[in-house]
Amino acid sequence: MKPLTLILPLVLTLGATGSTIPVPAGSSTPFKANQEVQDFPTARATLNKNLATSLVELAGRCTKARAYLQRDLCYEMLLMADPEHKAARKTLKYKKDRKTGEWSRNKYKAPKDRDGKLVAALTDEREGFLEDHAVAVLQLLDAHQADLSSDEIDVETQALLAALPNSERVRTYLGQVQLEKNGESHWVQASTVRALEQRKAQHAAWKKALKQVDEVEDAEILAKEEALGVNFKACSEGSTYRVLSSVIKSETAALARKLEALTLWMHPLLGTNEPDGMVHVYLISQEEGAGFISEFPDLTDAIREDLKGSNGAWLGRADRVGVWNSHGKSRMDQTIRLVISYALLDTYGRIDGGWVKNGLPAWMDQGLGIYLCWKMNETKLSVQLRDSGYASSNDDPTTKIQEGEDDWIVHARAAMTRKRKPTNLALALGRNVGTLTTRELYVTYGFSAWLLEGHDPEIVHAILRRAGQRENPVTLLEEVLKRPFPQIEDAFRQWLREIKHS
Repeated sequence: MKPLTLILPLVLTLGATGSTIPVPAGSSTPFKANQEVQDFPTARATLNKNLATSLVELAGRCTKARAYLQRDLCYEMLLMADPEHKAARKTLKYKKDRKTGEWSRNKYKAPKDRDGKLVAALTDEREGFLEDHAVAVLQLLDAHQADLSSDEIDVETQALLAALPNSERVRTYLGQVQLEKNGESHWVQASTVRALEQRKAQHAAWKKALKQVDEVEDAEILAKEEALGVNFKACSEGSTYRVLSSVIKSETAALARKLEALTLWMHPLLGTNEPDGMVHVYLISQEEGAGFISEFPDLTDAIREDLKGSNGAWLGRADRVGVWNSHGKSRMDQTIRLVISYALLDTYGRIDGGWVKNGLPAWMDQGLGIYLCWKMNETKLSVQLRDSGYASSNDDPTTKIQEGEDDWIVHARAAMTRKRKPTNLALALGRNVGTLTTRELYVTYGFSAWLLEGHDPEIVHAILRRAGQRENPVTLLEEVLKRPFPQIEDAFRQWLREIKHS
């Protein structure tokens, strides 16, 4: 495994039902786009024609029922589907300018419903038409994702939401629910509501895991450990981790406790394998690193040479990890990151008895690893980025990365929503470790938060399992989430807008 390196207008369409009064809103069968028509404009026109036919028939029944206001409301909706409809234009007192071709009216007075007995049923049926139509449009947009730009889809979707701002059917189709906040209701994605709840649950689960750890005790430093050329000052041992430190005595027990709690907290969350046997962790100062590497047994010359360019790594086996760094928070952060990365690699990155080629995708090793470390340790210090990914100006974000103070969700939102060259999610999810740019790192962090906070564990585990085998991220996300990738990317982008903190 590669060692981590610390780097300081609305147009509507619908089909006809031909139903009789009364018909509750939304109770009729949703209108389907003509599956035989492959061309989007043609299919859209067909939906417009179907809606017009339904509204003309309903307007006629409104007239017979002496519900004249309801008739005119049908005609108003009809003009959105068929702007040149003669009967609707005449009834609503529209006149067309022969020179400009524009319609105008100035003497229209809304009539009253003479017989109010059927008004409620007629209103429900008309609103049901509109809801059915909206669902049909959304289905059509989904079917033609590859043929339309994201702007075209957004215009259509926003127009439907403007016409039906509180339609549960439309909002549900779009994956939205109501969120009560400060006495007001807001429509947001279901993943946003779940994320807010999951954050609290994760925090509570982490605190519970820490309380459950009561087996960490001071332990004797063994002769073979004293022979490593390092003056270890303390050793703490739990059921799974044995931590030795040559720098600060207090950090051994604190880190050992967190690593034991990590086992309890992380493995149910990610579906990862638990460590097989005792894991030995060595924490030393940066100055002692070279001597430690030279004295540590069972390492090849090539591995020793490679370790000189790092400040921590798994030392040849799964039960030995060393971190040589003079910054206390960095030692703890990097150790936790190495343990998380190995758990992910050991569970999801194995193939044919060995490791998958190129290791885990960067979003799992970096984005997900940093997200989990932040949740339990509140640090984001062990970061791998290519040099070209760093800014050279005074607002270099890596400073705040190292300090662990920056809100990465804000940066992820900016990267995904910027007008010029927004970050490509598919490319970011396909990167190898060490090739991420700064913006892509933020995005993979945000994606990891969205995945773990906004989705059920079964979905998370399925995505991790296939991503660890280096499957195409677009294909696997479409198959697991059962949505076209542009829709997934839009949902992620919208979630970044709705969620506030990392």
